[in-house]
Amino acid sequence: MNDEKEKTTDKYWDSLWEKREVSQPVDPSKKSLSNYIARQYHAFFEPWLRGRCGQSILEIGCAGSSWLPYFSRQFGLKVTGLDRSVLGCEQAEEVLSRSGVKGQIVNANLFSPPDEMIGFFDVVISFGVVEHFVETEKCVYACSRFLRPGGLMITVIPNFSGWMGKIQKHLDRRIFDIHVLLDREDLRVAHEMAGLRVSSCDYFLLLSLGILDFTRFSIHWPRLWPFAWRFRAILDRIAWLSESWLPYLCHSNKWTSPYIICVAEKPDAGHHS
Repeated sequence: MNDEKEKTTDKYWDSLWEKREVSQPVDPSKKSLSNYIARQYHAFFEPWLRGRCGQSILEIGCAGSSWLPYFSRQFGLKVTGLDRSVLGCEQAEEVLSRSGVKGQIVNANLFSPPDEMIGFFDVVISFGVVEHFVETEKCVYACSRFLRPGGLMITVIPNFSGWMGKIQKHLDRRIFDIHVLLDREDLRVAHEMAGLRVSSCDYFLLLSLGILDFTRFSIHWPRLWPFAWRFRAILDRIAWLSESWLPYLCHSNKWTSPYIICVAEKPDAGHHS
């Protein structure tokens, strides 16, 4: 059963995972331009996760996750994933198995998890979860319950408040409609309302058209699809090179950035604001 304030359904997520192949683990050591986003994520995560070897991390919405092996290999974290899709959990387990990484995958709803998971983790991370709930702060709070006092929460969402959202709306209105439009300040406020102390909340990367869902386009214009795919890849690569070579001119912003990342801390039990 889904939360009444949620914009997606179990059927939607299961159909999504049925169409996907098992992911390759994120590997920031690959120097190719096509691996630019992975390297940028690693550069972002490194100062927050460095020195946490042996600590525990939970990925909420871990279906088919390519990130859990990365967190284990790069930072020595004990990895756990949670997702309500049975198929998504099976795919996450497959990625871990192929990577030779030990971890636990739990099939459960984030609003009603096993009791032993509450207050257990040092780090909680999600990629594209909280923006599917109308009452964002309640979803953020539900995610924060998994943290120990003093634990770190990293929330990544697509930035559909800018041009990416406008493009997605024209490409496929159904995909656009399952997202709550949140900008940087909206995400920050949701974390603060959930009782967290925000350390950082900002747009991430200059551009990545990879966050857009082109499924409708490929179905209705199959002959144009190969050209659209190449054009998308070319634009991304131009943006990534520009961001690397001209960082003061070409940087993350409200209009073109594909993602927003918020980093927040759960206050210690004895903390008073």
